[in-house]
Amino acid sequence: MKQAKLESTRHRVQRYRTTPDLIADELREEIRRGVLAGGQPLPQEELANRFGVSRIPVREALLRLEGEGLVAVYPNRGAVVTRFTADEVREIYHLRRLLEGDALARAVRRMTDADLKRIELTMDRAERGAIDSDRGDPDWAELDGAFHAALYEPAGHPRQSAMIAALRGTVDRYWTAYEALPAHTEAWLDDHRRIVAACRARDAEMARLVLHEHLARAGAIVLAGLKAEEAPDGAA
Repeated sequence: MKQAKLESTRHRVQRYRTTPDLIADELREEIRRGVLAGGQPLPQEELANRFGVSRIPVREALLRLEGEGLVAVYPNRGAVVTRFTADEVREIYHLRRLLEGDALARAVRRMTDADLKRIELTMDRAERGAIDSDRGDPDWAELDGAFHAALYEPAGHPRQSAMIAALRGTVDRYWTAYEALPAHTEAWLDDHRRIVAACRARDAEMARLVLHEHLARAGAIVLAGLKAEEAPDGAA
């Protein structure tokens, strides 16, 4: 089974856009799913053997992930999956509130009925994904991300949206690792509904306020999980 999976991965390398694209996508997904944990080494030689390539595309893929904040590359030490401190998580969520609150307020003022229908469809998909999921898995996180992206798209600021997506990508993995969704599902979905209701009412400030509350709750959950992860066994 392991050999078959390896051959499948190598076949995908051969037909992908570019080899570094595939390697970066595979590693990004494994980080997001918690398969590769914070602090885990990423030896270039092992990755090159795994993907059936030289170390050059592996190095390029790791540098891309470093640019996204998912990997740290150290001279003479190699690469490791990024592990955030509590202060770094607080900073990420502070930036998310600033950027996403601004994007949403701008978007609300420009939303058409077609935009609202599209947003409601993505909200419904995210809701079904959350309810059907036994835990906050990456599939749900992806649907939730699509909902937020749909909210901000009418703002017409693609660079800002890209920055938001990058910040979100750095912390999505903690939802998977901590299996955080079940205890918070109803509050989470209620936030989504309140945001959409404010959008329908064209109330930009209310939409921003609810979003800030939503992101503050998300940050607190991630920080709680991070604290439990760092605690000695049995101390959490």
